[in-house]
Amino acid sequence: MGIIITSYTRYNTKIDNIEFKMIRKEDNIWIKVEPLKRKSTSSSLHIILNGKEYNFEIYDINGTEANSIYLKGYKILPSFYLIFGKKSFRVDCKLNGIIILPITEVHEMKNYLEENCNISSLNALCWAVAVYYTSRPEKPPFDEM
Repeated sequence: MGIIITSYTRYNTKIDNIEFKMIRKEDNIWIKVEPLKRKSTSSSLHIILNGKEYNFEIYDINGTEANSIYLKGYKILPSFYLIFGKKSFRVDCKLNGIIILPITEVHEMKNYLEENCNISSLNALCWAVAVYYTSRPEKPPFDEM
């Protein structure tokens, strides 16, 4: 019996004290967003997945690290809406990397989410884990990020 070696393509990028990590393998995608420091600018990540709006704090209103955020999916290229202090960004997960774009036009967040950060895929999940919740190790491939 031979050994099967799986190959993942990895990408990561940072904006201030937030790191976005992505692993792709064929049509599968795994994304992890995590705070890098104990204190930073209040920030949150937003996405609409299968008609449900998800809003996760990365750093809470006091600037304390709050959650690591996870998404896994199949045949999707998600975009997130990031609020960082008083600024807004769109985080695009592409086939060849992660791109963070400042949103400079005047907009209403709800409409922007509907138009740009809305994913429909029955094979996709999104969740957050409080930074201080450490009773279980992460499952592969998140444990490799």
